[in-house]
Amino acid sequence: MEKVNYVNGVALKRIAKKTLKVVRNTMIGVVSLATISAVGLGGYSAYMHHVLNKIELDQEKVKDIVDCYNGEKITFVGLNDSQLVNLNVCFWEPNVIEYIEEAFKKEGANVQFIDAASLRFNKTNHIDKILDSNLSYEEIKTLNLLGAQEAFSRVSSDFNLPIDIGFLGSLFVDSIEEKDSSIYISTEIQNSNHPIILYTSGANDLMRALNNNPLSIKKYAKDGSINDSYLYSVYKAKQHSTLDHIMNNIENNFENIYSINPTSQIYALSIYIPNNMTGEDMQPFAQIINNYNQRLEQLCNKWGAYYISTASLASIYMETDNFHINEKGHKNLANLLINQIANTLTPNDIENFNDFKKTEIKNKGLSEFSNRLNEDIKLVPQENYPEINYSYLKSVCESIQKEISEERDLANNANEKVKRLHKK
Repeated sequence: MEKVNYVNGVALKRIAKKTLKVVRNTMIGVVSLATISAVGLGGYSAYMHHVLNKIELDQEKVKDIVDCYNGEKITFVGLNDSQLVNLNVCFWEPNVIEYIEEAFKKEGANVQFIDAASLRFNKTNHIDKILDSNLSYEEIKTLNLLGAQEAFSRVSSDFNLPIDIGFLGSLFVDSIEEKDSSIYISTEIQNSNHPIILYTSGANDLMRALNNNPLSIKKYAKDGSINDSYLYSVYKAKQHSTLDHIMNNIENNFENIYSINPTSQIYALSIYIPNNMTGEDMQPFAQIINNYNQRLEQLCNKWGAYYISTASLASIYMETDNFHINEKGHKNLANLLINQIANTLTPNDIENFNDFKKTEIKNKGLSEFSNRLNEDIKLVPQENYPEINYSYLKSVCESIQKEISEERDLANNANEKVKRLHKK
């Protein structure tokens, strides 16, 4: 295999972000979907950067965690949805995982971060596939790169923008480094003592199950009739089987992680309730999120994982027109996680674990990941509820199949991209 020429990923990312800032601050006219002028956006960015610098990460707690590991490598793994990705106006500021990484590197810790949080491959079934296929970090980053680019390209199409902004997706993922091809996610989890798993999954499963996201649910059509999409979402939200399926998938994720390494420390984050979910029409959706959080906490208690409630952050840092917390919320979430980890680790917990029986792990790669996605397409059920228009139910089935097909195609493209990178 020919030698791969890698660029300095960290340096490239910093240059890209700085370049974007310069372009953003010098452009004239409207540059955002919210019709914020470039000058206004630049001013907001400068103000927000100043505000964020005032929020101090708790380095004492970081030191407590480092001391627990007594010089041994600390492995962090981020799984899996966009709650850990900085989705706000100042996306050029660090995200939650980057804040935590900065704090540990500032402490001089022997630390490794594998960030598998994704804008596209962000559901519970993706976690199991990533772990079972034992994807390399190079493969994970390539998946996330193509997924983020595709997500932003879709925005260009949906809003009829004059340019394809898919290139912005590259700023949401880490650049590929030479060592990434030899780092395999399940192998790293297995060989680490007390790996720290930052788990945020289930919200996107819920949106797929309801065929809606919290910001697009509308009860009435323009002619005053009730939308089929609303009727479907309410019906699914009230069905116990909807949440049962998601929680079973989460339990499978937990079991998978602990089977790889029983000393894993899983920190599972609750789902935010968007501010727009007020009023009687939105109650079924607020209720299923509450039920999800309650059952996630129960699962954590059952498996010995740690449940992290984000309700206090959401009430302060969630914007009205979003279902993610804002810039200040992301840094405070990083602090919340650091404190929770420090408060649940003790020196006695960090012990040698070389004697535990290891599960056999095989490097199946992106081809296996893609094949399993292809199998999922066939498993999408054609639902039949008397209360819901059949043609709408058919469209739901087709849209889910299409979504999984796109995921499979992205996985195939990622596989080809990795192969080209190595010139196999």
